[in-house]
Amino acid sequence: MRFVFTCVDEGDEGRECWFELDTRKRDFVVVETEPKLEREDVEGVLERANEGRELVALLKGMRGLFVQALRE
Repeated sequence: MRFVFTCVDEGDEGRECWFELDTRKRDFVVVETEPKLEREDVEGVLERANEGRELVALLKGMRGLFVQALRE
């Protein structure tokens, strides 16, 4: 499943950032991201989201990682 975010890049509101989520297992698994994110950062978000099986926590955390990555 692919989740796409827009309005993440202040310089280009139309730019899309996305991640693919593998839902075949009990825990969330992020397969791919664009732009590329640090694996350790993604794992941290996944760990928090998988504790309570909260999709909202995963979406919020991943959007935050994209915002941070585009500011650097």
